[in-house]
Amino acid sequence: PPYVPKDAQGVVLPPGVLAQLQNARQLQDVFVPTTDSRRQWWVLRDRAAVALVAECGITTAELIELKLCDLGAGPDNIVQAMSKAAQGPLFGSDSEGEVPTLALNLRDPAIDNPASARMPASPVVLTVRPSHTLQGRDFVLPGWVCEVLLPWVALREDMLTAMACSLAAPVHPSDYLKEHSLNGPLFPSRQSPKDPDGKSIKDRFFAMESATVYLMFKRAFAGLEADGVAGARGKARTAQGTSVIRNTLIQHWLRTMPEEEAKVRAGFKTLEGMRVIARAAGITTSSNVSPDSTAQAEIEGAD
Repeated sequence: PPYVPKDAQGVVLPPGVLAQLQNARQLQDVFVPTTDSRRQWWVLRDRAAVALVAECGITTAELIELKLCDLGAGPDNIVQAMSKAAQGPLFGSDSEGEVPTLALNLRDPAIDNPASARMPASPVVLTVRPSHTLQGRDFVLPGWVCEVLLPWVALREDMLTAMACSLAAPVHPSDYLKEHSLNGPLFPSRQSPKDPDGKSIKDRFFAMESATVYLMFKRAFAGLEADGVAGARGKARTAQGTSVIRNTLIQHWLRTMPEEEAKVRAGFKTLEGMRVIARAAGITTSSNVSPDSTAQAEIEGAD
């Protein structure tokens, strides 16, 4: 049938599935390395990426475009903040004069935190940069996201440090890390492009493709079903990309916070951009006009 924008409805997750995607232990059960976390580093990458989307509702394009410099804590980038936390006392110690930090609540640090990440003293903030369809916004990340995100960030830094030390041409590690760590993709691809000689370029990270992101989330949903957690989905086919998670979060935000605040969290430039998603949940928004071209671009960009 022809697509009619005013009749469209955003696909959402069945009841209970979002709560499982927002559970650090569940993600650790779904994404488990078969050898060790350093050799299969992409396992920690995948669980961290799924956690960010399940909390913030960012799009596939925004996830791919994230850089390490988009994560910070107080005045520091996330690497500096974790380094300071590692040098300071843990919460509950007898040290005085310093701000204590919390240890990450992990079940098996050897597997789930191989690079010994620490929780910064200041809240961890993710900055999503604006695109041609969506506004930029900031998210203060809760503890459960940090439990799976920070171990990946620390492991990523260790991997880049090893790359810097293995380069044939002399390079200062701090210069290398400034260029390829802070300004490199937060969630890099496992595959590297080829140089003119046909050899893989392995001196830095490269961004993922959208197909890789889709497969990442497909594995997450498959893992939930295999564990019998997502039984509410039954045998019905459900969308398995980032958009279905984003739609579910937007509906939740519309139910639990002012409409303008929900618009800001979703990154929409206009309230009309949420009408399609709100309609599926029977939520009435303040806008009663049909989506204009800008609003429709926001919807299509989010998908």
